[in-house]
Amino acid sequence: MWLAHIARSKNARNMSLVIIGSEAGVMGVPGSTEYSTCKSAIQYGLMLSLAPEARDLTGPENLARVNTIGPGAVNTPQFDMWCAESSTAMWVDSEATVAYRRPVEMEDVARTCLMLASDRWSASINGQVVRVNGRR
Repeated sequence: MWLAHIARSKNARNMSLVIIGSEAGVMGVPGSTEYSTCKSAIQYGLMLSLAPEARDLTGPENLARVNTIGPGAVNTPQFDMWCAESSTAMWVDSEATVAYRRPVEMEDVARTCLMLASDRWSASINGQVVRVNGRR
């Protein structure tokens, strides 16, 4: 497995794997069964299996963490096109599903990646799905 190979390298200390999932893997999306199923398998089955395995492979003296980000609809040019094509896309994908009722900014997903990758800011976060779902 690739994780075992990485663990044997001399730079294996303080590893962090951040998997990008989706809120679709948390709550499902009608009409997107395959997408929701795959995201759920990755952000729960895979991540929850890798999190303790990473620690076992690198040893207790090292910090090896595996986490997932599950963003809501992300404000991208593709999302804008989709909303322009469908009068209900904005409502279904962000306004009705997240507390702030707007799509997630790409920068917010990137900042969450940086936070989870940092052993300084998230050393005790392992095996978690961090939902990024809007900005006030």
